Amino acid sequence: MGGIYYVRNILKTLSHAQWMHNNSIHLFCPSEHLDIFKSLSNEFPKFTIHIRPPRGGRWHKILDRRLGPVIGKFDADLIRITRNQTITHIFPIQDFPYAGVRATQVHWIPDFQHFKLPECFPASERNHRSRVFHRALNSKRPTLVSSQNAKAHLQEFHPNHRSPVFVVPFISDIEDEIRQLTPDREFEILSRHGLSTEGRVKQFLYIPNQFWKHKNHILVVKALAELRSNGAVMPHVVCTGSMSDHRGNSHITELAQLIQANSLSNHFQTLGFVNRLDQIAIMKSCHGLIQPSLFEGWNTGVQEAKRLGRHLLLSDIPIHREQNDGTATFFAPDDHRQLARSMLALLARPSSITRDVDLLHLQQASATKYAEGAKGLFSHLDC
Repeated sequence: MGGIYYVRNILKTLSHAQWMHNNSIHLFCPSEHLDIFKSLSNEFPKFTIHIRPPRGGRWHKILDRRLGPVIGKFDADLIRITRNQTITHIFPIQDFPYAGVRATQVHWIPDFQHFKLPECFPASERNHRSRVFHRALNSKRPTLVSSQNAKAHLQEFHPNHRSPVFVVPFISDIEDEIRQLTPDREFEILSRHGLSTEGRVKQFLYIPNQFWKHKNHILVVKALAELRSNGAVMPHVVCTGSMSDHRGNSHITELAQLIQANSLSNHFQTLGFVNRLDQIAIMKSCHGLIQPSLFEGWNTGVQEAKRLGRHLLLSDIPIHREQNDGTATFFAPDDHRQLARSMLALLARPSSITRDVDLLHLQQASATKYAEGAKGLFSHLDC
C-alpha cells in the first residue's frame, strides 16, 4: 500500500503545478485501488484511468522470471495503452523494465535496505533486488530516488552507474482526509477503535508501520517493559499496519511473547490494517508519533505527522535527520532505555506544536519544491 499511496501523493502534489495541466495523464490501475484515485479526475484537465487486468498465473511468473532480466517484462495491456494513447513517459518502474514499450521508462528506487540490512531478506529477494537495481542503473533510463541519503547509498553500491539520477523527496498530501474529519467523524473513528473513554480522547502515542522486522517495534515494547519495571507512569502506544511480514514472522511471534511476559497488552494496542481516513484520524489525535525504524527510504508517516503538527520521536538514522524540520526528538535505535525516557518527556509536553495555518504553508512550500524537482526531471527527458 505504501507504493499505491506514493503514486497518489505524486499525482496530488503535481495537480498544484499549472505546467502539469498541459499534459495528459493516464493511470494504469488495478480495479481494487480505484477508489484511492477517483477524486484525482477533478484535479487534472486531462486525466484517464485504465483498469489494469490481473497479471498472475504460472506462465506470467515464469516469463517475468526468465525474460525480465534479459529483455524485460512483457505486458500486452500496457503496450496497447502506451501506443494507442501516445504515452511518452512511464513512472514508476520498480522492477525490470517492460519490453516492447516505446515510452521512456523512469525507475524509482525507494531504498537500498537489502544492502544495509541483508538479514531482513531471504537470499532470493536480495538477489532479485540487486539484479533489478543493476539493470536500471546500468541503463541510460533515468532513476529517481526520494532522498539524499538514498542517493548516497546509490553512489556507494553503484559508483559507476550510467543512469541519470534525480533526487525528488515526495510529500504526503492528506488535505482531502483532513477536510473530511469533522469533530464528530473524528470522534466516531477514535471511539470505534477504543481510543476514547467517557467522551474524551485518550492520550496515546502512535506507530503507523507495517510489522516488518526493520520497523523495530520490539524496541518500543522493551521501552514499555523498562518503564513498568521502574514503576513509571505507563504510556499507551497504538499501532496500525499489517501484522505479517512476507520475509518471515518469527519477530512478530517474539514481539507477542514479550508483550505477554511483561503484561503489556493494555499498553501496546495493535489495530491491524485500517482504512486511510481512520489512519489519519488516529494520527491527528495522537500525542506524538514514534518511528523506531532501523532503516527507511523516505518515511510517509513522518511527512504526515509533520503536516498534522504532531510531536516526533525518531530513531537516530540519517534519513530521519534529513526529514526532520527541527522539531523531532531522536533516540538510538538500539537503546530502549533512552526511548523510555523520551516517551515520558514527550507526554509531559503540550499536545500540538504548530498552528494549522503554518502547517498548511509548509505543505504548500513542500509541494512547490516537489513540482520543481519533477519539472527538472521532465525537462531533462525532453532534451
